[in-house]
Amino acid sequence: MYRILLILIFQFPFMAFGQALQMEFNRAILINSDSGNVVVPAGKAWKVVSIFDETVPYRSSVSVSYPRGNASTPDACNGCNDASCNNREMRSYSWSDCSSKDAPVYANGKEISIENIQSTSLLRLKSPFWLKAGDSLKVGHTPPCYSIPVTSQPSGSCWNCGTIFLDNLPGCTPDVRQCGTQSMPGYIVRVSRWVNILEFDLLQNPTRSLKFHQVHTFDATTGQQSVPQGKMWRITKSLAHVNQYVLQSQTNQSVAATPSNPNPCTGDTTGNYTRWTLQMNSCCNGEVIELNGKEMRYRENSVFEDYNIWLPEGTTIESKGSNCAHSTSLSIPAQGVYFFQNNNQLRCGPAQFSGSTQYSPLLSILEFEVQ
Repeated sequence: MYRILLILIFQFPFMAFGQALQMEFNRAILINSDSGNVVVPAGKAWKVVSIFDETVPYRSSVSVSYPRGNASTPDACNGCNDASCNNREMRSYSWSDCSSKDAPVYANGKEISIENIQSTSLLRLKSPFWLKAGDSLKVGHTPPCYSIPVTSQPSGSCWNCGTIFLDNLPGCTPDVRQCGTQSMPGYIVRVSRWVNILEFDLLQNPTRSLKFHQVHTFDATTGQQSVPQGKMWRITKSLAHVNQYVLQSQTNQSVAATPSNPNPCTGDTTGNYTRWTLQMNSCCNGEVIELNGKEMRYRENSVFEDYNIWLPEGTTIESKGSNCAHSTSLSIPAQGVYFFQNNNQLRCGPAQFSGSTQYSPLLSILEFEVQ
């Protein structure tokens, strides 16, 4: 009885004058907080497949310190290294992410309950939900975030803006100081939640179909990409890097191999081998996915995310990353023994630490065309 009732309810919106209608895919839609109240048009059905958030960094707080000048830590702006530069004001600006993860979503004027995965701050729809012609959707706003102003500093003084120092920087940079900086006004940051919809036409005799075309993988080296005309992209997964490090310093020592302490990489029990001890620095995490120029909130502590986001033609997407440089160069030969002091990991060569490397999320995308 219950099963029959459910089937009847599902089919009812797609019946017209006794004729059963079939669904023909029409387009993908993205709506956000700026879209207002959107209504499913006559003759259409909407399938809501995903809901996701964007995020924007903003200056959230400031701390003031008065460092004392000395020879070991001279003033970074004018080189002063004695008591004459004591107690110069230095401002450290902390940054936070303004996220839309608490924005409400309304269906037919009523707020709907949607699952929130706390580990990633991403929304998960346990299954898509459907809306019939005349139904409405609206994305509400969360309270805006206020990015505090930067106070003007006298010429020759220092201010330290911490890990992020530019308003439009999507990721992070190492500790950066600017000297005699002019004031920057505060500003309001507003972010949006996005609802992803597939629209279907209700027809008696459908003629079009959605056909798979090809696979794409994008990272920071690919640059900004745009969905071609007549195509649709489905983001399926994002693979992120974990624990990215660059070489800060190294020491090496000659170690005697013995039967009780053999060479860990060759197994030799006689002779000497070189063991390198490496001190690494963590790269700042600048991994970002931008959708139509807006930064998506896509992960926090997970190494990948599953997606079901459909992008209509003309939508732009870009995977951005961090560019991390080694402080020094080192080449480890084949079967060379080296040890990461940071996490107590022993490894065998070959290995090369030199120059810089860029890392970013790897996006896996399926492309479809409407025929």
